Amino acid sequence: MLSAQCIPVAAGTKFTAISTVKNATDMTTLDQHTEMQVVNETTVDYQVKSVSNTGYSLELIPRHIRLSTKDFGNEHLLDTDSAIDNKMPEIANLLAILNKPQNLFVENHQLISNSKIDGIVTPVNTNVNDVDKFFLAINAINFKEGYQWADTIKVDSSMITNQYTINSQTPTTIEVLVSSNINMKLSSSVTGNNITQTMKGFSSGKRSYNKRSALLVSELLDINISGNIETASFNSPFTIKSTSQILVK
Repeated sequence: MLSAQCIPVAAGTKFTAISTVKNATDMTTLDQHTEMQVVNETTVDYQVKSVSNTGYSLELIPRHIRLSTKDFGNEHLLDTDSAIDNKMPEIANLLAILNKPQNLFVENHQLISNSKIDGIVTPVNTNVNDVDKFFLAINAINFKEGYQWADTIKVDSSMITNQYTINSQTPTTIEVLVSSNINMKLSSSVTGNNITQTMKGFSSGKRSYNKRSALLVSELLDINISGNIETASFNSPFTIKSTSQILVK
């Protein structure tokens, strides 16, 4: 099994990714069981700023964020395109990143520096900045059914190991099957309280790539994760079942 090469696209390449992530979360905190459903829709513009033999840099600009949450029988909706929602204090964090360029640097498929990539809001943070998915980073001579390769994404204490198999191809597209093992540990601080999230799980699905440009056309994944949220005063075990869809134009 071979590791992928650097991305096969030129500096200046631009694309827009529209993603929809649906999370169903079961969580227990202090003997209270909570079920939550979150749908997060984002539109982000990307531009490849530089490409080397071993890495690349991207500029990304969040253009639209829509967040729908259901818990305890209540539904909450925030949309950055809504003039009414924009007056609500809950949306301030989303508006703060909207239309603001953010920079990301990847070396040997590892994120080495970035201005924190925001815009994906879930009850449990499962974003590890997997931007390699946007590029089919293998040599064109390997565009054949059954070809396999692997890579590993590491961000701080989080790691995702991915395995890929070319499933089929047409004159214009290539379909790649993706399976991933997820092992994550994320730390944050909210109003002075330290929060640690630990997560383990797996995902599986498929990606379609443009055969000529090597850019992602679409992705559909099923994700299953279990873990724990730990603070100074409580532990909250949880499970998450998600579907993630990305369309690129």
